[in-house]
Amino acid sequence: MLSTGGDPDTFRAPGQTYFVPPTFVSTWALPELAKVLTRAHLPFNFARTLHAGSSVRMHRLFTCEEPLSWAASVEAVERTCSRIRIEQQIVLSSERQEPVLTATLSLVIPERKRSSPRTPEIVPASASVISSLALPRREGWRYARLSGDFNPVHWSAAAAKLSGQPGPIAHGFDLMTRVCHTVIARIAGTPSRLRALRVAFRRTVALPANIQLLTDAPDAVTGQIPLWLGAGPGAMIHLAGHLELAP
Repeated sequence: MLSTGGDPDTFRAPGQTYFVPPTFVSTWALPELAKVLTRAHLPFNFARTLHAGSSVRMHRLFTCEEPLSWAASVEAVERTCSRIRIEQQIVLSSERQEPVLTATLSLVIPERKRSSPRTPEIVPASASVISSLALPRREGWRYARLSGDFNPVHWSAAAAKLSGQPGPIAHGFDLMTRVCHTVIARIAGTPSRLRALRVAFRRTVALPANIQLLTDAPDAVTGQIPLWLGAGPGAMIHLAGHLELAP
């Protein structure tokens, strides 16, 4: 938890145990998600897969000692002239088969370059900084050892350049977990208030990096709190998302 910017005391549960940070589940489930993709026999080249976005919805907190089961599935496959998008879902359930957590993973496989570059999205000028994130050059290798996700694009300069990147890039789940820890500490105040967190990756984060997590006023209709990762207000967006809190 400390390795991704979290404070263990924030997740301390009654007794000698801890609540599990919600974004950890998606990382732990990666082997099951990979098995589901294999069993689906999808005729695609997964060597070029990109992590496009993820979400987590908490139904309740759960501790490290609680026995739970999970199920992974492929929910949708969409193909356009330039890319393939695959939506997967993980459902974590209690012994009574009651949902505890639902998470999604969006994957994109580019098939060819866009005919025209996409206009970059910009952090609103009204956004305010919540926190700064400093990621060292070896962050990709450190998180690979922590998570078991050894995709070389995150730690090998040669592999990153073969994938069209200037150098190693940060793991998506590393960024999402750091965002989750920060919003719990700075906005929610306690993990029990977190209802949902959704993020979409707009631009890769090249390592090393110094980026900021920003927010703005909640949506007047939904109450969702917007989130961005970028260099600051008016800068290009690396990650866009929103947060839902209990009252």
